[in-house]
Amino acid sequence: MRENGPTEDYIAGTGLWNRAAQAQAAANRDDIQFPRPAVEIKADWILLSSIGISCDNPPAGVHVETINGNCYALAGMHLISKLIDKWIWATFEPQNSITNPFRCKVLGCYDPFGSKPANSSGADTQLTRKLEALMDAANLAPEWRNYRLDAVQTDFFAPKLLGNSIIEGENVGMNLTQASCISCHAVSSVKSDGTDGINLLAAMTTPPVGAPRPLPSNAWIRRDFVWSLGEACPNGPGQIGSLQTCAPAP
Repeated sequence: MRENGPTEDYIAGTGLWNRAAQAQAAANRDDIQFPRPAVEIKADWILLSSIGISCDNPPAGVHVETINGNCYALAGMHLISKLIDKWIWATFEPQNSITNPFRCKVLGCYDPFGSKPANSSGADTQLTRKLEALMDAANLAPEWRNYRLDAVQTDFFAPKLLGNSIIEGENVGMNLTQASCISCHAVSSVKSDGTDGINLLAAMTTPPVGAPRPLPSNAWIRRDFVWSLGEACPNGPGQIGSLQTCAPAP
């Protein structure tokens, strides 16, 4: 997961990289609100050797990185942007039946701006001229033209469901008919004793979908949908996205 500068600046400036500072924020009933330019990106990679593919013959139309002689294919991307109050939630996958065999198969894909046709149930689509022009202007490498938007959420029911066949489907093992990016992130919270909202998520008998459930008590506050704050260190500077490194415990 990576954060842009405004996201890091907000976390550093408010001290939210520190678990104790988050607990104090909950005790104070602070309203955590990231700035409008805030962006987070989460990427999911597949080790090519784990699916029987060599570095000499990478999958077509998929971005591949080599680290220490091992090749990794970028199979899924989540992008969230605080351009609106409840953030914009978008997820992307490459059109490749080897790395992403279930892309668009469960929920379908919908992109009226960048894909033609706008709807897909797994079949490859073409880029629209508008999106091609943007990619040309950005001078993107050819493989990026093969990535497609699954869909976008802007509210709890717009649309109600959103999930990535790799990030949620394969790695989490979630049934995508129970997946909602915005509803899951709405659970991100912290208690005045430092307890993290991930414990609330783990205790749920069904994944959160639709409007957020109430927090257990006034000892809890929400963290503006940002799960990466759960990585805050208990003893010192924390590594959230690309921030600092945790200080060792005394």
